[in-house]
Amino acid sequence: NQNQKLYVIGEEIDPRTEKLARYLRQKGIDIYCIEINFHELDGHRVVDKREIVVEDNAPVRKSQAPRTEEDHLAKGESGISELYSLLKTKVLEFGNDITVNPVQNYIGFVRHGKNFLWVKIRKEFMTLGLQVQDSFDDPKNMASQYRKDKENLKRVVFKEKDELEDIMYLVKQAYDTI
Repeated sequence: NQNQKLYVIGEEIDPRTEKLARYLRQKGIDIYCIEINFHELDGHRVVDKREIVVEDNAPVRKSQAPRTEEDHLAKGESGISELYSLLKTKVLEFGNDITVNPVQNYIGFVRHGKNFLWVKIRKEFMTLGLQVQDSFDDPKNMASQYRKDKENLKRVVFKEKDELEDIMYLVKQAYDTI
């Protein structure tokens, strides 16, 4: 959410935390460090606040990550665009209930409101993420586990045109899962 802010509040902000906050701010995280100290003044408890990482003159950089298919494809070499086009055409043949949803880090293929396939474009290959069932069949061992804590997420590297048929077998299983 672009309207969220992160605050680090403490009696003392150590230099290491301040340095990390400045780094995160440069990377586009809207983060602030605030030191708060309490003291007595005329019998009342008073709070002194000192903002450490603010930098109003250096606005938070909003992410410039790709958001269209064309932006994603520009990251790869020309052969990757051809592979993606073949993949997309074959995937869309599964049914008319698929939408292509490019977001910041990947191109999602959505069915019933859920990604069953997501594609990350790299310079010389694509990484495909698949949402699958326990009965997932991978006869050529092309898929690896995407995350250690998620058994049903698989990753497949797609580099060569001759892998398309085998990859489509895996993608179809993901499509049928959703």
